[in-house]
Amino acid sequence: VFDRLRAAAGLGAERGGPEEIAAGFGKVPRWEEPEGRFSLEPPAGWKARDMRNAQMFQAAFDGPGDTSLAIQAAPVPGETEATLWKKILRVEREMQAQTGMRFEYVGPRRVIVREAQLYRNKFLFVDFAEGGYSHHIQFSAPPAVYETYKPLVLKVLESYRSGSLAQRPHS
Repeated sequence: VFDRLRAAAGLGAERGGPEEIAAGFGKVPRWEEPEGRFSLEPPAGWKARDMRNAQMFQAAFDGPGDTSLAIQAAPVPGETEATLWKKILRVEREMQAQTGMRFEYVGPRRVIVREAQLYRNKFLFVDFAEGGYSHHIQFSAPPAVYETYKPLVLKVLESYRSGSLAQRPHS
């Protein structure tokens, strides 16, 4: 299956490619955000970006061929699925953007999913409210490989846990 996907997308055996991501499910060391906002098993073979000077995202991972995954967990006490939906809808209306906003499940979690073509890349936005935070996850890829990587990235997002460090007992 992956040989056909790679051939259709024009991909070689690139580090962090579809085969490596699929083979890495459950085997990649868990990455934990330093302040304890979230953790996940990043895509196998993707490189974590240095986020010390980042202003918006707390984590970002770069894959082959201009693919990336970026994550923001913003503290918003009292945020609910309904209030987050309304905020996103308001921003989209102000920007006159249409992203096909809808609810889907990523693993057991109900999330808001949006997709858009912006500039030269296609984007998948996954948003949800949990544990006093609004979680915003952004995957981007060139259109030629977007559909190849999207299901793999969604599978990676099933490993996403909010507040993993914050819930540990203090020693």
